[in-house]
Amino acid sequence: MGRVLFFLVLAAVVWIAYKSWARKRDGDQPPRVPKGAPGNLNTNEKEAIYPCKHCGAYSPLSSGVMVEGRFYCGLAHAKAEGEKVQ
Repeated sequence: MGRVLFFLVLAAVVWIAYKSWARKRDGDQPPRVPKGAPGNLNTNEKEAIYPCKHCGAYSPLSSGVMVEGRFYCGLAHAKAEGEKVQ
């Protein structure tokens, strides 16, 4: 039983050392995505985040609904506030 435990610990130490070495070798950078690729999120461009008028939860402008200058996190909350949305 002691030998099995020893080899399991040894394998774990070798694995951790390998992953550490690989991270240092690769520079620990995420994979690059071309600029025009769909789903590309440029981290340099920050998106505005607003609180929902109904529930107060903060959401990015692209995932919410803006009705006459009032921001809602979704159509359901806009309708719940009495807004006429399609």
